[in-house]
Amino acid sequence: MSTVQYKPAEVLQWFNLGSREAMTRAKKRGKGALQETDIARGLKEAAGAAFDFGKGAWTDAVHRSVEMTEYVLGDDGFEVVGIGGRKRIAYTDVREVRVQGSERAEIVHSGGSLTVKPVAHLLAGRLKVPVGWLRNGMEVPYALLIEELAARCGVDVVEG
Repeated sequence: MSTVQYKPAEVLQWFNLGSREAMTRAKKRGKGALQETDIARGLKEAAGAAFDFGKGAWTDAVHRSVEMTEYVLGDDGFEVVGIGGRKRIAYTDVREVRVQGSERAEIVHSGGSLTVKPVAHLLAGRLKVPVGWLRNGMEVPYALLIEELAARCGVDVVEG
């Protein structure tokens, strides 16, 4: 087997754009608040600027967290990489891959368990779908990671 890397799909670049736009709005509103002669209006602008700044900072933090997320499937085990560091699990230590609902999967192994869940969703009206992955640079559906992990571990995916 060869090493396979799963990273979030490139659609998530929009988090970065959203963060920059919110920060730009915050700067404009902040300048406007300082130039305002009406105290009430100035306070309102300052509060709006603070909200936009917070929204931009939150979006930036989410983007960084998503950008760091990856699953690296090797010959004898896999690594989960995230903002909290790396965790390596041998395929032989995996006891069960349990799908919970339509998107979450719990990987039960001898050292505990970990949950695989979408890093983001795409929304179109009432339709909500999980963002897929880049598997060695090629876009693939979200569920493929769970299926490939189960296959490499030699276990079935079970419901529940």
